[in-house]
Amino acid sequence: MQKAENCILRIQNMYAVFHRVEKKIADFVLQNPERIVGLSISEVAAEIQVAESSIVRFCKMLKLTGFSDLKLSLAGYKREKVSLPYGNVVKEDEPYTILDKVFRSSIQALNESRNYMDHGKFLEAVHLMQGAKRIAFYGMYTSSTIVHDAYIRLYRIGCPVSYFTDPYEAQISASMLDRDCVAFGISHTGRTKDTIEALSLAKGRGAKVIVLTSFERSPILNIADVPLIVCSAASEGVMEAVSSRISHIVVLDALCTCVGVAKYDETTAQIEKNSEIINRMRY
Repeated sequence: MQKAENCILRIQNMYAVFHRVEKKIADFVLQNPERIVGLSISEVAAEIQVAESSIVRFCKMLKLTGFSDLKLSLAGYKREKVSLPYGNVVKEDEPYTILDKVFRSSIQALNESRNYMDHGKFLEAVHLMQGAKRIAFYGMYTSSTIVHDAYIRLYRIGCPVSYFTDPYEAQISASMLDRDCVAFGISHTGRTKDTIEALSLAKGRGAKVIVLTSFERSPILNIADVPLIVCSAASEGVMEAVSSRISHIVVLDALCTCVGVAKYDETTAQIEKNSEIINRMRY
């Protein structure tokens, strides 16, 4: 069951960068995951009018050996009969119904991202961040609040960290990094030009590049030393984008926690000092 879910999630994460024929095959798999197990490759090819070789190439894009491996991966899959995308929120919905749908979408995104995350890559990111002389976060536009939150998390425990949401300042800062630094870019689509350019500049200076995105095969992954990919629905509706960003926040929260735990005593002492200061500023 886990293997089937991961196969479906990989298709969803790669969907945005599929070409026309690939999307045709992807649509058929996503709409018929249970049925496809009982079909031959020739039957699928005839039904959706694509070449059998295109289906084989599609399977290999999913890191499968071929169509038989795809069927094996989907064996036992049972689709959830739950409507979660924002498009399924209709004008007749009561406020509490909408609240419930938004919560369900976010919970599903978090669960899927947790299962989909490459644990080895996550560990690599932790080690790079723990050993970095400086960590610079880069996130533009709707990712700007996410990088600011990550900055605050590390700044408050005494880590040498900065964040940049302005394209010009991002490139200037990237040019000042070196091989002992980490450049960490966040982009939901993985196609944000300003973020990619800043990371490319940092990589050229020798900095290690960590990337957090929601889509496989996105351009930003081409410059990543450590790619971290969370789940995204096949369509990019409002709810899907927001749910993915919630996953981004949680992944960053986990990374920052790992950095803090590595120097537990120092972190604890700093947090206590921060609490004293903050409490004096509250009524």
